Amino acid sequence: MANPARKRELTTKDDVPLSDLLDYGVELIKTYREAPRSFLANFTQEVSSRTFLTRTGDMTWQEAAEMEHARTGTLTSEQMAFSVKSYERSLGYSREFIEDNPSEILRAEMQELIKGADTKEFEVLFDVLKNGIADGTQLWYTPQPYAGQSFSNTHDHTFASTQELFEADGDSDTSAHTVAEHIREANKNLRHHGYRPSVALVSHEVANQMVSERTDGMNYHIPEAEGLREGALPENTLKEDGVRFVQTAWLNGSEEMDVYVLSEGAPIKTHYVRPVEITDNTGAPIGGAGGAFGDQAALLGAYGSMRFGAKMADPLAGVKFTIDNLA
Repeated sequence: MANPARKRELTTKDDVPLSDLLDYGVELIKTYREAPRSFLANFTQEVSSRTFLTRTGDMTWQEAAEMEHARTGTLTSEQMAFSVKSYERSLGYSREFIEDNPSEILRAEMQELIKGADTKEFEVLFDVLKNGIADGTQLWYTPQPYAGQSFSNTHDHTFASTQELFEADGDSDTSAHTVAEHIREANKNLRHHGYRPSVALVSHEVANQMVSERTDGMNYHIPEAEGLREGALPENTLKEDGVRFVQTAWLNGSEEMDVYVLSEGAPIKTHYVRPVEITDNTGAPIGGAGGAFGDQAALLGAYGSMRFGAKMADPLAGVKFTIDNLA
C-alpha cells in the first residue's frame, strides 16, 4: 500500500522527492566548504573580526658593549577595519519548475550555483589584489626600515609603464625590456623590504611572451590560476628570479599587459560572516535552522548566499606594473 505521506510530498518529473534534493544540497555545501580553496587563497588569511592589527617598528639587534643592557625595541600597533558585503544568486525554483523537470536538472543547477560562488570569491579576492597594492597614496601605516633604507607612508609599488618601473631607482632608462627583465626589476621593490618574491600573476598574452623568451628547449608550464587549488605549484612551472608564473583569464583587454608580483605570506585578510550556503525563503540556511529539518518546500524560492569581506593588509607585499615597451 502506498505511503500517503510520501504521495503528498512534492517530487520532480522523475518522482524524486524534494527532501532527497535538500539532502543533496546540504552535502554539496559541506563538500565545497571542506574542499581546497582557489589559487588566490594561498595569499589570504581569515581573521575573526572585521578589525585587525599589524605591528610595525624597529626590532633590529644592536652590538652591545660589555655589561651593557639590551636596548628596548620600538613596536607600534596599527589598526585597520574593513567592510563585509553580501553576495547572492537565486535558484529560481517554483513548484511548476520542480514538477516539470527531472532531478538531474535540479542537481546540475545546484552544482552551477556552487561554481558561481567559487568564481565570485576569486573575483572579489582578485579585485582586492588589483586595488590594494601601494600606489603612492597614503598608507594606513608607516613601513618599517630595512637594510639601511627607510620608507615613507606614500611608498609606491605601482608602475604604469616599462619606463616608470626601470626609472624607479632614479636612473634614466627608456629601453625596451623582456618580460624576464621586468620581473627582476619589479622584484627589487619587494626585496628592499625584506620580502621574498613568490608568484607572478599574468595574462595569457604575457605568459606566451615569457615562454617564447626561453631558448633552452625545455617544456615549461604556466598553470591557470582559476584551476589551481591550495598547495604547491607544479614543479615544471616556469620560473624567473625565484618567481613562478601563473596565468589568468581575468587579465584581459586594457589589463592584458598588467603583471602582479606577490611575495610569500598572506597579505590579504578575509572575514566570513556567512560562508557559502543555500538559504531558504525565510532567510535560514538549508541544513541549519531551515528547510532540511522538516519543510519540504524549502527549495521554493531558495537562493545561494554568502557574506564576507577582504582587505589588502600589506600593500607593500605586492608589485604591479604595466609592460608597454617589450623587447
